[in-house]
Amino acid sequence: MDREVRRWSHAGRPVEYASCMNHPCKAASSVLVVLMSSVFAGCEISDKDIKYVGVSEVRQLQVRAEREPKTLLLVDPRSPAAYARERLPGAMHMEFRSDMKDRGVDPRLSAHRNIVVYGDNPGSAAARGMTKRLMLVGYDNVRLFAGGVEEWKSMRYPVEGDAASE
Repeated sequence: MDREVRRWSHAGRPVEYASCMNHPCKAASSVLVVLMSSVFAGCEISDKDIKYVGVSEVRQLQVRAEREPKTLLLVDPRSPAAYARERLPGAMHMEFRSDMKDRGVDPRLSAHRNIVVYGDNPGSAAARGMTKRLMLVGYDNVRLFAGGVEEWKSMRYPVEGDAASE
């Protein structure tokens, strides 16, 4: 069978597929590729799309939020136990939900000028995943504080929670 690799662009993204030139399903497979790329075009958020914020900027935003409400919303997507143990002051616990995109933008969250998501450290998959999910839902003011609780504590900034009183 004669195989040909075709490359073209759909919605600004390259699409590549193999087609069998003598196969009767050639047209159907081409249509399927176009439909699938249309469905998923613009729906992908990768690590390259994430905007980062450093520890000193998070601290500055936190201090400013004391004077100007709605400046900062800290989002902690870690487990409820980790959140209860220690968290950045004023952080809100938010669990990753698969239906977040269906629910759309929540006005209570979008009212904040800066939404900062953090986890334990730069390896936190929960923080990275929550950041991408919030971006996918439509929040354009989301940034990831990759250093998380570990970097925050290394700077001797205060934490809240059960471990804070120890």
